[in-house]
Amino acid sequence: MRRATIYKFENELFISSSSQTTEGFWVDNGYISKVSIDHVQDIKVKVEDALSNSKLGFEKKVSTQTDLDDLVKPILELSNTSTWASFSKKAKSICVSKKGNILKLMPTRRSGKEYKHLPKQTITVTDNFYESLLKCLDIAK
Repeated sequence: MRRATIYKFENELFISSSSQTTEGFWVDNGYISKVSIDHVQDIKVKVEDALSNSKLGFEKKVSTQTDLDDLVKPILELSNTSTWASFSKKAKSICVSKKGNILKLMPTRRSGKEYKHLPKQTITVTDNFYESLLKCLDIAK
């Protein structure tokens, strides 16, 4: 399986690749791109790029607050925000997963500075990725 996260912040989408650590946690791996929500054709390409950069067995220990801060630093720099709290307060988040040819979008809801998955509202993309993305963003809180 490969994973990525799409964050909608203002009118931009920040697409972050996730890798599974050797300890079994999924974390942002530093690969991130930004695209306007209006650039329909580019969004799917950026998501596919992020998924292709997703790895299993990522050698990253996440045991301290400094480790966590390092993981979010690329998205803070790209979004011109100073803290995860200020970014996450305004951003919606969607977890993207791909196993074989099956692409799924799972909305989340904010809980403080974290996002909680909403697995019962997962959308399996069948044909129109952009429509599925918009629907998922409407569900995300």
